[in-house]
Amino acid sequence: MAAGLHFVVWLPDGMWEDDVVAAAADHGVRVARVGPHRLTGPGRQGLILGYGDLTEDRIAEGVQALAAAVRTLNERPPGEPTRSPPTGITDR
Repeated sequence: MAAGLHFVVWLPDGMWEDDVVAAAADHGVRVARVGPHRLTGPGRQGLILGYGDLTEDRIAEGVQALAAAVRTLNERPPGEPTRSPPTGITDR
């Protein structure tokens, strides 16, 4: 995101930025990873959500689509991780 209004959403343990970004894209929603914006190396997994140029209706649609994307990740069999943690990530 080049500029505008945005906020950060932190992901729960065991959920990885790359997985959520890919699942969101599959549901028509574009979100950005927090990772590339860190100054201190690996850390907590999160997303950057931009909303500056969206109407309230479009924001609501995007939130619903993002929730559906996350549900697809949560529907994996118990104990099956989403993916391996990104290189260098040892903890949140």
